[in-house]
Amino acid sequence: MTNRVYNFSAGPATLPIPVIETVQKEFLDFHGLGASIVEISHRLPVFKDIIETTKSLFRELTGLPNNYKVLFMHGGAQMQFSAVPLNLMSMKSHKGSYFITGRWGTLAENEARKYGNTEILMDG
Repeated sequence: MTNRVYNFSAGPATLPIPVIETVQKEFLDFHGLGASIVEISHRLPVFKDIIETTKSLFRELTGLPNNYKVLFMHGGAQMQFSAVPLNLMSMKSHKGSYFITGRWGTLAENEARKYGNTEILMDG
C-alpha cells in the first residue's frame, strides 16, 4: 500500500500492515471457529482466554501488581471524568483537586462537581 495515512489524533492509531493483515484474516475465521471475534459470545472459553491473556500481558508490560484489577470498559476519556469521582469521591465530604490546564481539565472538573466538592489548585 502506497497511500497509507498516519493518524496522530486522539482515538485509533495507524497500525502496521502485518497487524492489519492478521486481523483481516482472523476477522472471517477467528482461530478456526468459523466466525469472527466480533461474532462470538463473550461467554465462550476462547473469548475468556483472550481476556485473561490480555490482562496478563498488560500486567507484564506495566508492572501492575496482582492486588490491582484490570478492567475492560466501554467509553473513552470523557467517561473517566465521571468514573474517577464516582469511585474516589464517594462521600460528599471528599473533595477532588484539579489542575486546569485547558479544555480537558475544565471538562473533568465540571463533571466531578456533580459528585462532590472540587477545588481548583491551578487554572492556567
